[in-house]
Amino acid sequence: MTKKLPEGWTIARLSELGQFYGGATPSKAKPEFWAGGDIPWVSPKDMRQEILDTVQDRITHKALESSPVRLIPTNSVAFVVRSGVLEKRFPVGLTVNDVTLNQDMKAIHPNEAVDARWLAWGLRWMEQSILHDCRKAGTTVASIETSRLMSVHLPLPPLAEQRRIISTLETELTRLKSAQALLDKSLIRAGRLVERFTDTELDSFSSEKVTPLKELLREPLRNGHSAPAAREGGIRTLTLTAITKGVFSDTHTKMTSTPPRKASGLWLEPGDIFIQRSNTPDLVGTSAVYQGPSGWAIFPDLLVRVRISDHLDPRFVLAVLKSTRVRAHFKDSAKGLSGSMPKIDQRTIEEVLIPVPDIKTQRDTADRIDEYSRSVTIISKEVEKARERTGHLRRALLTAAFNGKLAPQDPADEPASLLLDRIRDDSAAAPKRKRRNRSTANQTPILVRSDTAAHALHEPRPVHAGEQIALEF
Repeated sequence: MTKKLPEGWTIARLSELGQFYGGATPSKAKPEFWAGGDIPWVSPKDMRQEILDTVQDRITHKALESSPVRLIPTNSVAFVVRSGVLEKRFPVGLTVNDVTLNQDMKAIHPNEAVDARWLAWGLRWMEQSILHDCRKAGTTVASIETSRLMSVHLPLPPLAEQRRIISTLETELTRLKSAQALLDKSLIRAGRLVERFTDTELDSFSSEKVTPLKELLREPLRNGHSAPAAREGGIRTLTLTAITKGVFSDTHTKMTSTPPRKASGLWLEPGDIFIQRSNTPDLVGTSAVYQGPSGWAIFPDLLVRVRISDHLDPRFVLAVLKSTRVRAHFKDSAKGLSGSMPKIDQRTIEEVLIPVPDIKTQRDTADRIDEYSRSVTIISKEVEKARERTGHLRRALLTAAFNGKLAPQDPADEPASLLLDRIRDDSAAAPKRKRRNRSTANQTPILVRSDTAAHALHEPRPVHAGEQIALEF
């Protein structure tokens, strides 16, 4: 947090900067709450965007009238408070329409002291401290404690200066995002170069006799075993990332409580080929070959182990498995129930057709593909370093913004403390509101003065079981 504030700045708690809202989920058992709905219902899956202009789900006006869900005014700042994503990120989005939230979300509708964009970027700037200081302890799913979040302090410049800073910040971040997009495209192109080179090398065997993989196995295909993380000790187990990245290292393993009898027969051996039998549509069927020491780790249930005959080079078979033809075969064969990951079965893998030239030709082909891949990898690593530097630049821009070093100050701007003091005085002078309970649920609601001319804030509805009540300030 800023140590010395620029002239005209002050510090404010989030609780002083607007009205907090909670979320809820209308009953999925009532089609009239969802079918044909036109009211956006924001959930964590929508929070990969900074501006919440598109959402996946919508509810009906009937749901708004007859369930605990509340309408959040336009120009509010929404954020995730319960989700596995909070292990690494604190997603924040700015609403551009009136929306509703699910129970894993909260929002702040800012008052006159703060621009909604300043509030949104401030939460992103403080992401790591929020994740560190506001996490609930002992919860199965990562969660943010609202009371702690409301006590977080945010630097607050004069309102006019907030808008000048945000204008400069967003201009620079847009340029940075364009650079990131170009780097991302370069990484994708690098991967495609390897695919094309591999396909070209294998095309020379198109007229060769091909054999189903099941006839080339030294032993039957085998799925791994999955077990919970070990509290202490345990057995080293591969993660899917080891196969996705093709890197077998401690970083891509975890210690699990797999019983020794279950681990028997699952230990890695040099030349073992592993295929992801379940993952996203783009990654299902991803494969890699292990070349490390025997018995270093075991593999989990979402991987299939392939052990081929001695007259085949595992690297050559791996090249075939990574070819465009076979990857398309895996993707087309993948099946998944609604909401579940696509999966391929062992039969799909056994049906893959493998050309079988002499062993020297296999090795020479694999060597050429490996050499080309290494060259592309060197370039890709440099691109990734540049991509990482854009992340550092983004953080530096945010820090400059919230330290008052990104835009000029104007002595004519009203100090933020004066505006904030007026809001505090108005809040202190306003009649105290009592929390309603079930016995008073049907009384006439108390109207609340709007913080904006365009939107009136609504009184909370009667408390339902499990409802997260909005906190008013």
